[in-house]
Amino acid sequence: MKHQQLRIFLAVAEQRSIRAAARMLGLTQPAVTKTIRELESEFGLALVLRDVNGVSLTEYGLAFREHAQLLINEMRRTREAIEAMRYGVGGMVRIAVSPTVAASLLPDAFAQFRAALPGARISFNEGGWNQALSGLSDGTLDFVVAHALPGSIPATVDQIPLFSVAQVVGARAAHPLAHATSLAQLQDADWLVPSYWTKDLDLLSAIFGPQGLRIPASVVQCQSFLVAASLLSEIDLLSVFAAPLVSRELRLRGLVALPLEEPLPQTTISILTRPDSRRTPTASRFIECFIEAAARFQEAASAASAVSGR
Repeated sequence: MKHQQLRIFLAVAEQRSIRAAARMLGLTQPAVTKTIRELESEFGLALVLRDVNGVSLTEYGLAFREHAQLLINEMRRTREAIEAMRYGVGGMVRIAVSPTVAASLLPDAFAQFRAALPGARISFNEGGWNQALSGLSDGTLDFVVAHALPGSIPATVDQIPLFSVAQVVGARAAHPLAHATSLAQLQDADWLVPSYWTKDLDLLSAIFGPQGLRIPASVVQCQSFLVAASLLSEIDLLSVFAAPLVSRELRLRGLVALPLEEPLPQTTISILTRPDSRRTPTASRFIECFIEAAARFQEAASAASAVSGR
């Protein structure tokens, strides 16, 4: 099985068309068709189905696509690691971070990483939870740094916990419920709940369920932190954020944390990796930078808490 065969198959799977795949790769249609037939002959079963609407994958084709993508990415990572060793450059690292991490740990970790490996190439991704897990699974991402509710991280992912962060209910300062002190007062409010790093109903269940309260019925899902922050700054909506986001980002938009008496569930910021993947030296160094940045962040937070408690 050759690299070119994998590339051609993945192009066909993506484009759902022999013609479109050939055009994308700069090949002839007969060449693409021949490659697919070679792969099917090697496995002794059909990988694709052809009809007037184009190409679809069989169940075997779907399984092969996942493994083919992983192989392509592992080959890329190996090539980049060897080139980094040979030419003395920093290599390449691809990561995904949640908005909370971007607002708290990332600037410090990034500055430290750049100082250590100034020639390294970096790709950041702020996609959602499902995209991050998919990227880990197929090798597109080297690692993920995100916050998650307890029990939401799959057993198939390795986790390096960094620290826990409190959740707060946020709203614009002019919201009629901005001074509410009880979750019971918020049940009939309009909510805009982030679903980019967790499931909105899971999050609301974790907040209202332990208090014996019903989940709010008026809930708008939002898969963009920027959209959520923009809407909340102008409209009377409630949402849930990690405390570092409110203290460092959302206050700039006039958003405040409600002074609720009930405790809200905490989420854990963790580094997530695929257990069967060997880390490149570049990825390992960036992970170390995140761990060190997390220690400094906690130290600063503890110092600030001690000062405010005096």
